[in-house]
Amino acid sequence: MIKFFRIIRKQLLSEGKTSKYLKYAIGEIVLVVIGILLALQINNWNENRKKQKLKDVYINALVHDLKQDTLDLGLSIRRMKSDLKVLKQFNLRISKKNATIDTLKHIARFEYSPYFYPDNSVNNNTYTTLTSTGNMDLLDPWLSDALLVLNNNQEQSIKIIDVNINLHLSALANYIQKYNPIKGKPFLMGTDLFESYGPLDDYIWDNANDIDLISEFTGILTSKGSMEQIIIWRRENLLKETSKLLDTINAVYKTKE
Repeated sequence: MIKFFRIIRKQLLSEGKTSKYLKYAIGEIVLVVIGILLALQINNWNENRKKQKLKDVYINALVHDLKQDTLDLGLSIRRMKSDLKVLKQFNLRISKKNATIDTLKHIARFEYSPYFYPDNSVNNNTYTTLTSTGNMDLLDPWLSDALLVLNNNQEQSIKIIDVNINLHLSALANYIQKYNPIKGKPFLMGTDLFESYGPLDDYIWDNANDIDLISEFTGILTSKGSMEQIIIWRRENLLKETSKLLDTINAVYKTKE
């Protein structure tokens, strides 16, 4: 093509057709500019296609994370509500007029379980990747803003829940050390290291100071109940926010996740 244009130029110059040559030169320049513009357009189209493809990957990954969070949060809430219901039943039983120290001892020794599921994490792998790689700009502004708000609420919830878990664990550690309330109950990830002290276990409970036991056991019930109520409250708020964002993403992008 270049050789063809060169031949035409030489022919026009040799024939002395200057005006036609100038028109031809201008036309050639226009063609070159059009070619450059087309190349740039194709390049931009390819880049946009790559970005759209990457955006779709991130959207699907976000949907997966959010969906998993709704499942995890829902399971955690159900578990804690179930345990909180048991704690309330304990409180009702030891608050009755006919309740005795033996009632409390039986609950504390054979029914109360100190175990709870302390996991306090969220599925934010995709959000972390987006921020660390600088690819957050691939997302629509409304989605970037929504993810930022959700992430801030997640981090705030994690901090609040961690504080309350640690407060309860501190009280729980003292109670366990004194009364060994884990005989035959799942604790410490299922280990049977402290399953029973044998005859010494009976000795502990038979010789426990009644006043101290009443105070400490009701205190540990209150501590665990308060912790679980706070966790339920925080996780229900997160579940509501996560579900709402998930529904919006599915509606806007018609995802198949």
